[in-house]
This record gives sequence, structure tokens and C-alpha cells, in this order.
Amino acid sequence: RSLSFLTRTSLNRFPLRVGWNVDRLGIKFHEDSPFVIKSVAKGSWAAEAKLKCGDEIVSIAGSNVSEMPLDDFQDALANKRPLRITFARMATRARTPKLRKSSSRASFFIEDAREFEAQQEEQQDNEYQQEEQQELDNQSVAFALAGFADELAENREKERKEQEAARALAEKQEQERNEMDVANALSALSTDLFQKRETEKIEQEITKALSGFAIDLFQKQDMQRKEEAERARAEREDHERKQQEIALALALFTED
Repeated sequence: RSLSFLTRTSLNRFPLRVGWNVDRLGIKFHEDSPFVIKSVAKGSWAAEAKLKCGDEIVSIAGSNVSEMPLDDFQDALANKRPLRITFARMATRARTPKLRKSSSRASFFIEDAREFEAQQEEQQDNEYQQEEQQELDNQSVAFALAGFADELAENREKERKEQEAARALAEKQEQERNEMDVANALSALSTDLFQKRETEKIEQEITKALSGFAIDLFQKQDMQRKEEAERARAEREDHERKQQEIALALALFTED
């Protein structure tokens, strides 16, 4: 009797999500089949996703890879994040060897045995495919949850940066208001000092004119020397007084 081994195959599809934090997938493809996985790097994203040699990429972000230029396909895998990839895996199960007919007397029993055997094989195939599909579904759910967690973390980080930017803007505006207040206070103080200087100058000119009619040239010269000394002293005192006023104004502004 001769034995014949037959196989039964089915195609399982499962989607996976590549998050923002994934740099490289860790996948190498066949040269003649650019969508079929040739090898998976240890410790990579593909290894954690339990991808296998022979798994095939059928779509990226809902687009069929067979209709996509190869450059766009490779660029999407390398740079686009987040990315949804749909894989296909061939589920293969070996069938039990069957016996050929040996005689016409046993043909009836052989047919019954084959029918029973076929039913058992079909049931085993269905159970195997259901188990494998369940495993792929669990993986898809796990990666979907991981992707949701990544997006949530990204949103929180984005909100934190926006809050920091808002605080920095508020601090900058407050600093600008303080600088404007200081500038206004210094401008007002400068105006008052200028007016006081003009008044003192006018008073000194009037005094000088009246004194010229009452004293002679010597007295006038002596008076001028005295006036110059007095003016220098007054200027020093006035300068010191102005510095004190400025320091007091700045101290009051700092307290406010």
C-alpha cells in the first residue's frame, strides 16, 4: 500500500498598530517577494508582535500594498507613525495519510473510513483555525490597547507643553508690564528734575542781575567766585538729593 500526504490551507488576516515610540520594525523581506517576511530580528517590534517568516503584508493604513509603489511602501514602514498594518498568515495543517483500495471486498468499509476520517480532519482543521485566529485576535487587541495608551500619553504630554507655553507667555507679559511701569516712573521723575533745574537757573540769573547794580567789579568778581562755589555745592547737594529721590522711588516701586 502507498501513503499520500495532503495539506489543507487557509488565510488568516490580522491588523497590528505601530506606535509613535517604534523606530524600526525589525523585519527583512524576500528579494523576489517584497511584501513577504523573510526574517524577524530578536527583541524587535516584530518579534514582540509574534510575527513569523512567511507572514505577508497585505495593506498599510487601509491601502492595498499590491497597488502601492514600492518606494511608498518602504517609506511608510520606515517613517510613518502611528501606522496600521494588516498581515496575512497561511494556516496549514497536514492531513492524515489515507489508504488506497486494496480489493473490491473492502471498498465499502474503506469509503466509510475515509468519510469518517475526512469529518475528523475537517473538525480538527476548524478547531486549529479558530485557535490560531483567537490568538491573532488577542494580539490585535493587545496592540490596539498599547496604541491607545501611547496616544493617551502623547495627548498628556502635548497638554503639558501647552500649559508650560501658556505660563511662559503669562510671565513674559507680566514682566513687560513691570518694565513699562518702571519706565513710566523714571520718565515722570526725570520731568520733575528738569523743571526744578530750570526754576533754579532762572532764580540764579535774577540774583546775579540784581547783585551787579549794588557791588563794584571786585566785589562782583568775588561774588561770582562765591556764587560759583555755592553753585557747585548746590549742584552736588542737588545731585545727592536727586540720587536719594531716585533710590527712594525705586524702593517704593519695588515694594509695590
